[in-house]
Amino acid sequence: MEKPKNREEAEKLVTDETKEIFSSSSTPIDILRQVREKTEEVLRDSEAEVQINIEKMIKIRGHILETSVMVEHSINEIILSYYLANKYKEFREDIIIKTLSFGQKFEILAKIIKRHNLQENTLRKEFLKDLQKFIEIRNVYAHAQEDVFDANLSIQHKPTEYIEVKKLNQEFFLIAQNMNMDLKKFAEFITQLVARA
Repeated sequence: MEKPKNREEAEKLVTDETKEIFSSSSTPIDILRQVREKTEEVLRDSEAEVQINIEKMIKIRGHILETSVMVEHSINEIILSYYLANKYKEFREDIIIKTLSFGQKFEILAKIIKRHNLQENTLRKEFLKDLQKFIEIRNVYAHAQEDVFDANLSIQHKPTEYIEVKKLNQEFFLIAQNMNMDLKKFAEFITQLVARA
């Protein structure tokens, strides 16, 4: 595979790779594993380098953001099913997708969980904490400028704090894997709730 020459080529490459993974008929766990493996492959290739390779960081960022999109899509469907029983496309597009931030969707999910006591009966007790950490890591990648990566493959998290990309990625994918089962249980609960309504 030819190395990308600029940011646009790198972004197209990661988009094509992740589209290929997400378009397969794999389960969400398989998709997470494949994306994690691709990210770890990029990190292994980079550990020996002294200079940051911006294209590789863009590729890692792409994998993180693509996985975030998958989780956010699951959250969208849960919220939509809960409030509208999947009947109104306009609400989905105008409110869920175009208006609400990831953080606002988190707040709605937290209200549904509290209203129906799901943290006690259906979901792991760590679910909301994990989701909050997932969003935090996603935001580090989503909002980071390219110049916040240092020569040790660390990413600037706060003005005076850098976090190792490898450690951040391991935490991100572990949380994503744990949340996957909770999101599935949550969606099943919402489906049952809507059916009873």
